[in-house]
Amino acid sequence: SGSLIHVIWEEVGPDAARKFLGHTQWLVNYWLLQQGFSIGIGDTIADAATMETINETISKAKAEVNQLIQLAHQKALEAEPGRTMMESFENRVNQVLNKAPDEAGS
Repeated sequence: SGSLIHVIWEEVGPDAARKFLGHTQWLVNYWLLQQGFSIGIGDTIADAATMETINETISKAKAEVNQLIQLAHQKALEAEPGRTMMESFENRVNQVLNKAPDEAGS
């Protein structure tokens, strides 16, 4: 009720409010053109070094999970306190997989 547009509408009229909105939009568009930014599809593609880091991290995580699977098959995993063997296995696998994006992104 006390907004600038409402005050212009009430004090000066609807044509003035329309002009105000139009000019404000023009000003914002001009500012965005001068100060804003845009991205293209090329900006979303990782460079070779980043891809190498990501691939290494994925390979490392796969190896760790495979090692956990082997330990589980050999019944060499220890159950974590308050968890069954299956819950412990799942928790360890999730820890490895949740750690991978953090390592790849740094």
